[in-house]
Amino acid sequence: MEFEEILSYKPKLDLDAIQTKDAAQREAEESRQAKRKRENDEPQFAVPRRPALNKDEVLKKIEEDNDDGETFNKASLKRLVAQLDKNNKKNQELRMKFADTPTKFLDSEVELHATLQEFNVVATTPHLYSVLVKTSAVKTLLGLISHENVDITGAVVEVLQELTDADALENDVESAGLLINKLFQLQFMPIILDALTRLTDPDDANIVHACLGILENVLEMEPKRAEEMVSSSEILSWLLKRLKGKKFDKIKLYVSEILSILVQDSDVLREKLGKLDGIDRLLGVLAVYKKRDPGETEEHEMMENIFDILCSSLLLKSNGELFIKAEGLELMIIMMREKKISLHGAIKVLNHALSKKVNAEMYTVFIDRFGLKSLFPLFMITPGGKRKKMFSTAEFEEHVCSIIASLFKFLEDGVHKQRLLRKFIENDFEKMERLVELHLAYIKKVEICDKEIAKEKEEMVARGEELDEIVENSFYLRRLDAGLSVLQHVAYTIGTVSLLLGDQVTERVEQLLKLKGGDIESVRDVLLHFQDEAGEEDDDNGAVSKQTYERLIDAI
Repeated sequence: MEFEEILSYKPKLDLDAIQTKDAAQREAEESRQAKRKRENDEPQFAVPRRPALNKDEVLKKIEEDNDDGETFNKASLKRLVAQLDKNNKKNQELRMKFADTPTKFLDSEVELHATLQEFNVVATTPHLYSVLVKTSAVKTLLGLISHENVDITGAVVEVLQELTDADALENDVESAGLLINKLFQLQFMPIILDALTRLTDPDDANIVHACLGILENVLEMEPKRAEEMVSSSEILSWLLKRLKGKKFDKIKLYVSEILSILVQDSDVLREKLGKLDGIDRLLGVLAVYKKRDPGETEEHEMMENIFDILCSSLLLKSNGELFIKAEGLELMIIMMREKKISLHGAIKVLNHALSKKVNAEMYTVFIDRFGLKSLFPLFMITPGGKRKKMFSTAEFEEHVCSIIASLFKFLEDGVHKQRLLRKFIENDFEKMERLVELHLAYIKKVEICDKEIAKEKEEMVARGEELDEIVENSFYLRRLDAGLSVLQHVAYTIGTVSLLLGDQVTERVEQLLKLKGGDIESVRDVLLHFQDEAGEEDDDNGAVSKQTYERLIDAI
């Protein structure tokens, strides 16, 4: 929070109009016209308004509280913490004493809420977090999340979201660490989960959003806390359940983002997701989009997040087995056939699913469920139109070519492999001609990239800069982005079809290359390049051995 924002801050005591910082929260926030009844049917009561302070009055108040000229200092913080504890204690006592007479504790609730609003200023002084964590403040705030008045809960959650805001803390990692450590010490995850579980009223969507915002902030500042976050609560189960249902809402979008963060780098959490029936739940969410497109941009973003979560989850072999059992292959094939906006996500998931050999069954299932019939039209012509805005041509072609290469790698000899091979000789070798087109297109792109890299290396050497491993890796990634992976898959497929079908294919490939200004040596060069980097054995992760590359090179 910037200083100018502090000046514009107006602490209204109307609990029906709590302003939030996040744009998505502001959209979700709706004016409450009346207070909810307490669970024991206590009567509703109106919250008295106090005139809002203008900027000058806020500034004057800050200056009056100031001891040494700072806007907000250590002494200011301690006074604010003491005020919070005092107001909290008073409210608790009055609630216990006059449980059936809300008007008796109304004023104390208003004062407590006002103090919580003042706490937002603490987020502008992360250098004071070392003082904050030594006080009772964090414990008091966490305790107030379960307050009977949902507006108090909302105010507390907003404060914690501000305190953990990654943008405010990015230049003060040490302070962020102190606060996050304190939150975990006080077991904040079960408390947040309890709030998420009880806040089921649609009017509470902004508070739920803020709770998820706290989780996102913590994960952004300390990604390694993901496993601890999940192990200390049932949050993963809640997130998966919250995705249920056909109707889209913005909370589902945020849930999908949190899930994506959790599983992107952790096999432990991928495994836990699988054990919680997560693969089946995710497929259930996506099934809605097999024959219809998402209704709005945010819904489309959520759908893509779910595809990404599936891709991350499928990096674990056990989840691949669950994916097959839940008929994930069949769903992705339907999406390919229907060619809705979900097409790209389906191709991406299929690539992840088939690029590692979970078992031999998945490849035969893919063919038996007419996967080839849906895949090869996409191989021949990359989709355009509105779908092209959703993905790059290179990315789409890489996924498709990778799937074909994986089928050749992992299909066992037999009728299914023969069905795949026949695709490359039907219609006068049109699939081979497409492979040649892709080879020539991507070899040109990679050559351009290589020239640019060579020039940059010369300039770096001239400046006396070291070409270390980090630099070389960055250059290699650029080559992959330019299409090196596509070249590898295409060359592998050309070599494999030539090896299995013999001279008729090899001669046709040579002929096609010459007609288009290329030559067979360029295909061999690609295979030789990857042979140099290959290991000694093929494996279930899709690695191709030196010996296999040697057979492919000899075949062409």
